[in-house]
Amino acid sequence: MTSPGTPYRPHTLLVARGWLELATPEAVRVGDGLPKADDALRQVGFVRVATAGGSPSVENPMRHPVVAAECWVAPPKEGSQLTPWNAAARLAEWVIAATSTPQLQGRLVDLTGYGAYSPARVHTVVALTEPRRVEGDPSNYARFDLDLHFHWS
Repeated sequence: MTSPGTPYRPHTLLVARGWLELATPEAVRVGDGLPKADDALRQVGFVRVATAGGSPSVENPMRHPVVAAECWVAPPKEGSQLTPWNAAARLAEWVIAATSTPQLQGRLVDLTGYGAYSPARVHTVVALTEPRRVEGDPSNYARFDLDLHFHWS
């Protein structure tokens, strides 16, 4: 339990969101739920994160979660039959490229935008899978999923 005035300890979803916000273009939103379709979601997309596994370190305060990153792009307009697969694939490739960007490794991530949270240091992020195309969305959203292995403290 924290005492009044003590920052909250970060958790994996916040750390992943904070890092992915640094790793993707500014217009891309990152969260743990899908927003309503708007122009930004139609042009550059959205990344939804979820914890998929991993384990905390027994001997030190390191965390080693696997995070699922879902890269979504809405169709150009309501009722469109066009599914924007290339735009969703581009978003997934931005995420993959970020895992080999030196400036994003060993990075202190400010989490105060989410509340009174302490910052977290993201030591490394490794892509565990190639982006996978997920088909069958009834609203014609395009989606690519990939798994990321975070090492943070």
